[in-house]
Amino acid sequence: MTAAASLLVLILLLALVAPVCLYCLLLTGVAPFGLRRRPPAARVLRRFAVLVPAHNEEAVLGRLLDSLAALDYPPELVRVCVVADNCTDGTAAVARAQGALVVERRDLERSGKGYALAWLLAELERMGQRFDAYVIVDADSVLSANFLHAMNRRLEAGARAVQAYYTVLPVRGTAAERLREAALALVHYLRPAGKAALGLSCGLKGNGMCFDRSVVVRFGWPVAGLAEDVEMHLLLVAAGVRVAFAPEAVVWAEMPPTLSGARGQNLRWEAGRLTALRRQALPLLRRALVRRDLVALDAALEQLVPPLSVPVLLSGLGLVAGVLLRAPVVAGTAAAIVALLALHVLAGLALARAPGRAYRALAMAPLYMGWKAWIYGRALVGRVERRWVRTARVERGIQG
Repeated sequence: MTAAASLLVLILLLALVAPVCLYCLLLTGVAPFGLRRRPPAARVLRRFAVLVPAHNEEAVLGRLLDSLAALDYPPELVRVCVVADNCTDGTAAVARAQGALVVERRDLERSGKGYALAWLLAELERMGQRFDAYVIVDADSVLSANFLHAMNRRLEAGARAVQAYYTVLPVRGTAAERLREAALALVHYLRPAGKAALGLSCGLKGNGMCFDRSVVVRFGWPVAGLAEDVEMHLLLVAAGVRVAFAPEAVVWAEMPPTLSGARGQNLRWEAGRLTALRRQALPLLRRALVRRDLVALDAALEQLVPPLSVPVLLSGLGLVAGVLLRAPVVAGTAAAIVALLALHVLAGLALARAPGRAYRALAMAPLYMGWKAWIYGRALVGRVERRWVRTARVERGIQG
């Protein structure tokens, strides 16, 4: 009986956890090579539209507009376009006061970021406002000064879609902020860098995205799910468009200061990703296998990868089971997986040059992993809010 239980645990570790570990280690090993690929300075300066979907963002929008005004890029080549979507506060007034082009939208039936972006793009075309490239940023964000130059270089090098490094804007310095900062160093920096090294598509993260005009003309913004960035990425890959990664361009965004405050947001993200898996990733996976398309295969398979907390917890449970069953092979396998995933985390923080606070947050990692695994489980089996719900934010200055 003990031998059978040990074999079962070992099989589960090798079948469910080891593939995720190997995938993470592959990207970890090649990520430094992806970070070395920096295109030269562009000869042509493109005209950019910065699209800002905003729903009751009066308290934080001014901060974003200030950072856009401070970009190291010719201001005459930048047009900030804000869609005030079903707002009941002074969002539109704040945007106009700081020189943005503002359009106000009222549609309570089709509310949400995806619908707002699609409507804004259509309105810009109707007004004759045409641009060489379009950047999408959230209203609670701050951009690095080099942002548009970095995007411009990638576009001149041939990219048609580009993703910046999207990380946490430290506002209160809470443990939840620091934990999210550490997590995003892996998902938003290490993984895209690894994919860039392998010639794969680096993915869209929902904030700090840039698209060449040809992509906008061809696709518009046809997605409006809970994870519209994942849906758009899978759509682009299916059409043969790869997303490039610009690690030197950074977009910092405010996150909920507590895990309880982030619960609804994370539930919607995970539920949206699982929906995209069923509707788009699995059909794309079948097509990739038939056509032997490695880029499409990776984009589809990535949606099968759970949050890192899940394999870490499963391997931890496997280690406990191995000890209790007195099965050294099981315990050794589980311990090796835990160690390798820990190496992946530390390498990601080092590559992203994460501040010391992100490393210190690892002391709270067991709590975060349990919370994240619970969120993922809820998304797998539970009912999740399907509307675009504004995440609560803190009206305070930025802490260093």
